[in-house]
Order: sequence, then structure tokens, then C-alpha cells
Amino acid sequence: MAPMSTRVRDSADSDTAVSTASQTDMVRRYISDTGQSSFEVSATGASTRDANPVPCGGQDGSSLRSRLRTRLGATAAALALAAVGGCKVTINPAPTDTSSEGTSSSYSACAAQGVDKLPSLGLPSKDGALALEKEAWNDACTYHLSPVLYVKQINQESGFKTNAKSGAGADGVAQFLPGTASDWGFDPQNAEAALDGGARYDAAYECVTLTHNDANAIVRSFEKASDGQLSQTEKDCFKLMDDASGTSAFKRALIAYNAGPGDMNKSWGQLKDETQGYIKAITGDSNLS
Repeated sequence: MAPMSTRVRDSADSDTAVSTASQTDMVRRYISDTGQSSFEVSATGASTRDANPVPCGGQDGSSLRSRLRTRLGATAAALALAAVGGCKVTINPAPTDTSSEGTSSSYSACAAQGVDKLPSLGLPSKDGALALEKEAWNDACTYHLSPVLYVKQINQESGFKTNAKSGAGADGVAQFLPGTASDWGFDPQNAEAALDGGARYDAAYECVTLTHNDANAIVRSFEKASDGQLSQTEKDCFKLMDDASGTSAFKRALIAYNAGPGDMNKSWGQLKDETQGYIKAITGDSNLS
């Protein structure tokens, strides 16, 4: 296949800036149309804004890169920057490198299941909630979580209401305290970024439960914004999560999410009633096994 050059309009070309959703759709359509799951990518730095060039780099695409990093790898990062910054991107098909990108096919299979399973979960699915339910499902697939449980978790947190606010000050669809959201690199009022952040948080603490490695190093790896490549820590975590059976490790992540990481090693009887109810509402279980 010959290299493809693509140039995507940015807000300088249209009255409406390219939305994150349309960027995501563009990337997925390209992958679907070409049948390719891995690419060599080079970005020229050309911009539609001749008077004020936008480089193919920087922070403009970081949020989308993070959300799509394990779905489509470095290609998503480059195309996201193209959509955000009007950069010209040349894409050359290349053999899939399973050591760094090899989750595209598993992600696609996981994401496809959401179409059939989401309606059976009895969620709000109105006033824009369905799109967020799909986003939460896909984020769970990205970070190797159970999509059913993660969607139920967000429903328990906020009912997929983007303006939800708790008495304790937790904010947005994923109900993060502003300081915690800042540590994890997202705005809690940005629903898509918050859903990604929530999934990253769960994945980090599920991995902490499954490994005897340095918990702080694992959390730092998931806190840090991705450049489109998985760290070795993340690869190791995802393999452990894929190989694990049952929901006990995810329940420990739920404890961290609801009560804080300091409660993760407590027994069921030592947990607060609120945390017990939280776990039961999401998993249907009254235990940590």
C-alpha cells in the first residue's frame, strides 16, 4: 500500500472546531478502511494556520493520545494531532509490533461487544448518557478492565451525569476530587477525559493488587500522560490483568476509588458501610473474593 497523506481541518477552516468524538471516529474509520493496525508515522509540522503555525507536537493532542494509546497506538496520536493542530501526517503501513502496540485486535473485539451488551445493563441511556456509556465501555477495553463493571461503576458514581457533584467536592461524571484529577492529569469536568482517567485509576490499582512490585511506580506509570507507546510497566500490568480470574483485584481497585488507597488491604468487615455498599452495587457481591 502506498503511503497516505492526510490533512484534517482545524478550527481555522471551519466555524466549528473538530471535536474529540469526530477525531476518534476519523482514526477508527481509517483503521477500518485500510485494515492496518500498526503504522510508521511522520509528521511534517505543516499547518493550516500560515500566520501562526501549529507544530505537530505539544499538549494539544495529549488527552486524545492518552485515551487512544492502547487502542490504535502511535497512529492515533499522530492523527489526533492532525485533527487538533492541522498538521500534515504521512502514514506508512508497517508490520504490527506486538511488543508495543499489540492490543488493537483485542480492543476492537472488546469494544464491539458493547453494542450488544450496553442495552441490557439498564442504564440511563438518555440525555447524552448513551454516548458516555459507550466511551466508558471503550475506555475499559483500552485499559483491560471489565467493561460491564466499569460502566456500572460510573453509573453508581454519577448516573452518567456530567454535572454531578458530591457533598465531599467530587466532581463530574467520574466523581474525582479536583486535586486527585490534577494528579492524574485531567479536568474532572471534561467527561471524556474523566472517564479515561477513571479507567486508568482502576487499572493502576488493580495492577497494584496483582503484583508485588513497587506500587508507587505502577501508579506513576498510569498517572503519566502517554506519548502513544506503552511503558514496560503497563505491558506487564495488562498481561497480569488479562491472565487474572475473578473480580477480587478489581474489587480492591474499587476500594481505592471509593475510600482511598489506604483502605485497599482491609478485610470486608473492616470497610466502611458506604464502601461495602459501593462494591455490592457494582459487582453484586458482599465479599472481596
